[in-house]
Parts: sequence; C-alpha cells; structure tokens
Amino acid sequence: MAFLRKMVEKVTPPKVSLVLKLNKGIYFLGEKVEGELAVSSSEDFNADDIRCELQCVESAKVFKSVYDATLKREVTRETWESATLYSAKSSLSGPMHISKGFTGKFPFSVEIPVTLKPTLKSIDRRVTWSIKGVVAVRGRPDAASQTLEVQVAQPSAAPVIKEREVIREVVMIPCKYCGTLFPQTETGKRSVTLKPTLKSIDRRVTWSIKGVVAVRGRPDAASQTLEVQVAQPSAAPVIKEREVIREVVMIPCKYCGTLFPQTETVCPNCGARRTI
Repeated sequence: MAFLRKMVEKVTPPKVSLVLKLNKGIYFLGEKVEGELAVSSSEDFNADDIRCELQCVESAKVFKSVYDATLKREVTRETWESATLYSAKSSLSGPMHISKGFTGKFPFSVEIPVTLKPTLKSIDRRVTWSIKGVVAVRGRPDAASQTLEVQVAQPSAAPVIKEREVIREVVMIPCKYCGTLFPQTETGKRSVTLKPTLKSIDRRVTWSIKGVVAVRGRPDAASQTLEVQVAQPSAAPVIKEREVIREVVMIPCKYCGTLFPQTETVCPNCGARRTI
C-alpha cells in the first residue's frame, strides 16, 4: 500500500488549497503587484518553495499557409502565435514542512518592469499579464492557485529613469616613514604614488632630469643633469569622483507600447520610427 501511495503521489499535486488576492484591480508599469497568498493544507508534505509567478505574454494574429487534405492544396488560415515577454518567480518561503490542517498567509510584492508593455487587447494583437501562486514539492507536480489576470496600464505621465553615480572622496595621507601617499581608509603602505625629495642621514630620495640626443651606433649626447626639488603637498590631496545624475525620459511606442528613451528615434522592440 505504501508503494502504491508513493506512485500516486508522483503524478498528483499535494492536497493544498491556494487562494491569491491582489491589493487592487489595476497596476501601472513600474509599480509592484502586491497581495496575499493564502495556503491551507489537507495533508502532510515537505514543500520546497512557496512562490508567486508573474508572466507577460504577447499574442499576435498571423496568416499561415497549411496543407488541406480535403482540398488537396495549400490554404491560408488565420492563427495566433504567442511569445513570453517576461516571467518572474518571487519566493515567499523557503523549504518548510506543511502539516495537515496548516493554514498560512504569505504577502507578496512583484515588480512590473517599466520598460515592458501594458495590457492590450485588439483585433490582431494581445498583451496579457497574469499571476498565480505555487507550492512546489520535489518529485511531485506543483500545486497552483487559480491564475489571475493583472490589468497593467501605461502611466499617465512618461516615467523617468534616473541613473546616479555616487560621489566618492578618497583622502590620501603620507606614510610617516617613507612619505608614500596611500588612501586614509587603508592600513598598509601602498606604493601607488611616489615620494618627495628627501635627504636625511640614512635615506635619500632624489629627482633629476636631463635631455638626450640618441644616435644609433654611437653613445648618446646628454645635457647636464638637473636636480628637481619635489615637495610634499601641505594638505592631504583628495581624489574626487564627480556625481552625475542622468534623467532618461521614457516614451511609449505608438504601435506596440514598448517604452524607450525619448532621445532615441526607433522603437527597440518593433523597429517603428517615432512620429512625435
């Protein structure tokens, strides 16, 4: 009986009820789909993962030539072809043991990328967003909630994407023994910078310069060597990296709805040229 029960389990999902609830009825590109997944179980089992799966699928009507056996010739027929534009799995819980009678609620938050397409239903094209809750069990089919369609709209104002480079100030300090500059945050000596002129009883650092005329096959002709006095700056030098903030205004393609930077003239998805 135990063997038969294991065979049955391999082809049947766990006896668990999943109810998915969304916080609101419509979302905008760039927002997060938020809600709650309620789980109640009628058997004992070990769950590998409890998650939500968000998906965006685009379907387009196309005409294809197919062979008709009755007419014994090729005919053109209308059909729909689909492609997954986006798929995301948001884990709500890691591996856990679920007992018979267990009930639990798992809040979720899954982001809708701002660069994707909103919900669309036309005569020859569809863009559908959907979400479902899943309890995954190793060696058995997943238990899934009812798939809910998510209404995703285009924001009324063009979204702005900001790119930021953070300012960094690296203060360089001299080594008390040899004068080498190194970052204040480091504890060891770094020889990335050179030393100033130094003349002491047991140590010298000398800078010099000379001019040279090189002749192939003959000794070089050189000017007098001049000593250069190189001093330590009075204040510790600071290396700065500028902060650059770029605001990229995204606009929708009038044909497919894909968002792309306002500075570009061609839609990266369908190749259509901007008309505004």
